[in-house]
Amino acid sequence: MPPGSSAAVAHGLPWLAAADLVNLSLALSMGGYLLWFFRRRPERRDALWAAAISFSSALYTACVGSTYMLPSTEGAPFRVTLSFLAVALMVNSLLGFASAVAARPIPYFRFIALGGIALWGVLLLGTSWVVPNTIDPIQLSWHSRPYPQPAATPLSSLFFLYCIVTSSFGAWWLYRHSSGSQMSWRVFVFGFSIWIAAGVHDSLLSMRILQNPALYLLEYGFLAFALLVFGHQQREHVDLIDRQQRALASSAQSFQELIEQSPEIIGVHRHERFVYLNRHGAESLGYENANELVGMSTAEVMKSDDLGLVPKDLGAVFEGLATSEPRAMRLQRADGTSLTCEVISMPVRFEGLASVLVMARDLSGRQRLEARMMQMDRMISIGTLAAGVTHEINNPLTFVIANLSMISDSNIDLQKLMPPKDPLREHTESIASCVEDAIAGSRRIRDIVRDLSTLSRKRQRQEAAVDLPATLESAVKLAWNELRHRCKLVREIENVESIVGDDGRLGQVVINLLVNAAQALPLGHADDNTIFLRAFMREDKVAIEVEDTGTGIDPALLPRIFEPFMTTKPVGSGTGMGLAICRQIVDEHGGEIQVESELGKGSCFRILLPPMVADPEFVDVDEIAKPEQESHQRGRILLIDDEKLLLRILARKLRKAHHEANTAGTATEALQMLKDNPAYDLILCDLMMPNMSGIEFHGILQERWPELLPKLVIMSGGAFTPEAREFLQKVENPLLEKPFEPEVLMKMVDGFLARG
Repeated sequence: MPPGSSAAVAHGLPWLAAADLVNLSLALSMGGYLLWFFRRRPERRDALWAAAISFSSALYTACVGSTYMLPSTEGAPFRVTLSFLAVALMVNSLLGFASAVAARPIPYFRFIALGGIALWGVLLLGTSWVVPNTIDPIQLSWHSRPYPQPAATPLSSLFFLYCIVTSSFGAWWLYRHSSGSQMSWRVFVFGFSIWIAAGVHDSLLSMRILQNPALYLLEYGFLAFALLVFGHQQREHVDLIDRQQRALASSAQSFQELIEQSPEIIGVHRHERFVYLNRHGAESLGYENANELVGMSTAEVMKSDDLGLVPKDLGAVFEGLATSEPRAMRLQRADGTSLTCEVISMPVRFEGLASVLVMARDLSGRQRLEARMMQMDRMISIGTLAAGVTHEINNPLTFVIANLSMISDSNIDLQKLMPPKDPLREHTESIASCVEDAIAGSRRIRDIVRDLSTLSRKRQRQEAAVDLPATLESAVKLAWNELRHRCKLVREIENVESIVGDDGRLGQVVINLLVNAAQALPLGHADDNTIFLRAFMREDKVAIEVEDTGTGIDPALLPRIFEPFMTTKPVGSGTGMGLAICRQIVDEHGGEIQVESELGKGSCFRILLPPMVADPEFVDVDEIAKPEQESHQRGRILLIDDEKLLLRILARKLRKAHHEANTAGTATEALQMLKDNPAYDLILCDLMMPNMSGIEFHGILQERWPELLPKLVIMSGGAFTPEAREFLQKVENPLLEKPFEPEVLMKMVDGFLARG
């Protein structure tokens, strides 16, 4: 086809016009969309630079297309100048886009981009050095008219070189700092490479190096494809970034909510002034709003006398080098009270700046728990000590009571020998009165020690009939010191059916309820306060009630009062375990414990226990001590105890009743005596003795002289070891608990001798 034919013109112009319109429409629409997006998201600088690239492409397309298609060559230098300026804007916008998308600023970007645009703008618009006014037409093979091509100059060649180098650097920067796993980065680089290739083509053609000008039409296709790729991928990239940022914002919100709901005190300070504190931290420090602490100095939150305890290694934390070791510190609350916390500090970046994160854990609950556990440990130690002390008291108390009883008997015998008007009779009567008082005092000590040993005993539940009135009276005696200064005690004990259980553990429950009731009453107003102790039948249950006229219990706390460690008392006044143990003991006895309370009016604790169905079988020393008929026959008795004074008084008492009483200070000595002559009618052996205990003696007796085993009676002042308690639970031999009255001993001896 001849170059100048009308067919060539008809063939070329429609395609040229179509490509020009496609490029112009794509560039303007993409630039408008990106500019609209940037106005909604001004922090997205990449959208602004992408809009600048699109508008520059539109300007270039309009200028070049009009130069191709306008029939007149007038104004062609100005249109070419505008196209050159559009290219300068485009390539420098490419630098800004690459820097914004890669999130890595290009060194000296402002100097290169703004300086380049300003320099070439002045040269293009103010001089004819780059685009001269001389037109050198080029005849295109598909165009009837010569294309107005400005003459090449050294500066135009330099301009093309500047554009190629700048575009190539922008594409390289984007590729260098992009993530190779993301397709969007590769597509961006590919689109920019098309523009760079088009620029190289224009440069070679303008400088008359390229001899095939027919590539102009192909360049328009490349440019359209590049705009399509760039526009679509920019939209994809923006949407991806938006989704990521929304996910990041949602994650940040969730993380902040997590921090806000954390039970730890979490704060951030910078230059020793708070910039953030979570909700729990503000509440723990007594502030309604965390913003009240923002800007506050960390020294204002710490106790003044603890400021010197700030560790030296916090310097490394402030410099962002290390995390501090956990340390206990006291924090100042808004009301002036202190809060002991375990504090740890670590370097972080908060809001883009170096800061220090502080995490503090409130130690108040742990301290309260430790205090309660220490008190419980002391109680356990006291209980263990009480078991040993009762053993040590009961031994001497036994021979004290026995000696006083013998003095009383001797004094009575002496009075019988005196004439009625003997002047010494008055003295003997005075001695008798003193001895009776001493015996009464000793018996009182015995009862107190017995009650104490019952509570301190660690044993499994024993199925035995419980004398409920006696158990309640014993509990009152032990709790009396707490009661007498605070209230009047009213007993309302009715006749109730017998129950089966452990009298010591049930007594522990009643004591705890009495003490709690007393502590709910103010001290020093005993006449105005009352505690009622009741026992009665309620339907088919035995009921025990402890009611007070005290302060009552908060309804919010009422469902939790039986939980372990739950207490409303201050630290040191209660462990929070009393009611929990009470419920456990009552549950073990097949009963239930109820509570009714009203603030300001008092509380009532009620225990419901099932009555005894059948009498349990158990060994009772008092029953053994009752002979079927009075026996005054002489018996041969062996006494074994490490207490010499006790042996002496018991032997004296037995010998006075015409029995043969042999004594042994150790179990080893007793075994030797049995080896010499085992014919004994009764053997009384102490349970706890040094060297060889009564438990070991029982085992040897069972092995060597089994016929003597039914004649063995165990004496004990208190079984304070697990082995001793286990032994007493499984043996069938009767137990004679110290201290005992001499009469009990004599009745028991007569009972054994009567049965033969």
